[in-house]
Amino acid sequence: MKGTAILLPCYNEALTITKTITDFRNALPNATIYVFDNSSTDDSAAL
Repeated sequence: MKGTAILLPCYNEALTITKTITDFRNALPNATIYVFDNSSTDDSAAL
């Protein structure tokens, strides 16, 4: 089965990552979204 995967690297993106994920979900509701945190020092990983 073919599908769409969204790969989002993030580093200290606590202020923007939630909106980015929401925007991708709205635009591509059937896509699988993977967020890769690169040892952020803010709360990015918790979101």
